[in-house]
Amino acid sequence: MTAGKRRELHALETELETISHSEPAQLLEEERLRREIAELRAKIERVPFIDTFDLRYKNYEKRPEPSSQAVMFCLMDVSGSMDQATKDMAKRFYILLYLFLSRTYKNVEVVYIRHHTQAKEVDEHEFFYSQETGGDDCLQRA
Repeated sequence: MTAGKRRELHALETELETISHSEPAQLLEEERLRREIAELRAKIERVPFIDTFDLRYKNYEKRPEPSSQAVMFCLMDVSGSMDQATKDMAKRFYILLYLFLSRTYKNVEVVYIRHHTQAKEVDEHEFFYSQETGGDDCLQRA
């Protein structure tokens, strides 16, 4: 904000030095330059070094940001009682849930579990595309 005024002040001070070392007949010009220099210095001093605008928008104070994380468990029953339409619906639901969680949370970890008689943790490709099926194994309570 004051860079132009500082350049002008420097030019006036240089001109004043040149005039003061020359003949004494230029007293009026020297007095005018001294007044202009005093006015410019007063204008420069009135501009604060740190403006309240700078404090509001250029505040580099460190603020802790809470990190939000989520874990999503995808369970798929691949037994004979699950038909292909139900499996496809479950897969679509998991994809939509993942999209929601990834927009809401910073880090989302996904755990894929397929089960029929026994549960098994699998990777994403095997979860969605494996053709493995199994039977239901129910324990009888006697």
